Amino acid sequence: MEKFLFMGGDRRQLYAAKSLLLAGHSVCFASDSAAWKRQVRDCERLVLPLPMSRDGETVYAPQRSVPVGLAELADLLQKGQLVFAGMPEPMWRESVRSKGIELYDYYENEALLFANAAATAEGVLFEIIGATDTTVCGSSFLITGYGRTASALAPRLRALGGKVTVAARAEKDRICAESNGCKAVSLDKIEEELPHCDVLINTVPSRIIEEKHLLRLKRDALVLEIASAPYGADEETVKQCGLRYLNAPGLPGRLSPRSAGEAISRAILSYEKEGEVRG
Repeated sequence: MEKFLFMGGDRRQLYAAKSLLLAGHSVCFASDSAAWKRQVRDCERLVLPLPMSRDGETVYAPQRSVPVGLAELADLLQKGQLVFAGMPEPMWRESVRSKGIELYDYYENEALLFANAAATAEGVLFEIIGATDTTVCGSSFLITGYGRTASALAPRLRALGGKVTVAARAEKDRICAESNGCKAVSLDKIEEELPHCDVLINTVPSRIIEEKHLLRLKRDALVLEIASAPYGADEETVKQCGLRYLNAPGLPGRLSPRSAGEAISRAILSYEKEGEVRG
């Protein structure tokens, strides 16, 4: 069976590797010394983390003492190898593919996206319960955006007795939210909802929450950020308004790495199976 070389990442990669191993594949991890270069040249399948990089220059590897530069890694890869990566840098993706190397962004796998959204939603519940001194039942939540994560989170909050309002730009998203029992408003109409909100949860990776919005929140409200940069609100502005701010990135990797890692493994195996069909 193919040899998968894992490089970087968090505990999700450990569980992904274990899942591949149980499926009968040969698995190893990149060395934390110069030996990783030889391993990369010799491997058939290279598995990079999710996200592949956080700084745009090195492989995301919080436990690694010797950083691996993306440019150096690309130079070592050879035609005939297959690279699996989560959200690879666009320029890096193109430079690798220009060498005739097959690259698959496993974060584009629909099943993985839904599994990740479910894990993130459960993680949000964990963060809310730990950061507030009231029950979810009876509390009011305002969620900005209604993508996969928000649509997984809203029914979970409602199931625990929370009152949920969704603010979304697209009419279809508002209709979907209403069909799932939530109140829905246009994103540009959130000001009238803010005074009733106990927890404002942002899922939109864009600066949509301004100071004028923050000033309408209760003084004990929590602003919970689960979107990627540049985030929905500026942390310093939130704090200057006297509000509590919690940025909760990477919830699946921190709180449910086994489920998240197994989902990555399934995405990789799915691509491998599709390759067999194509071949």
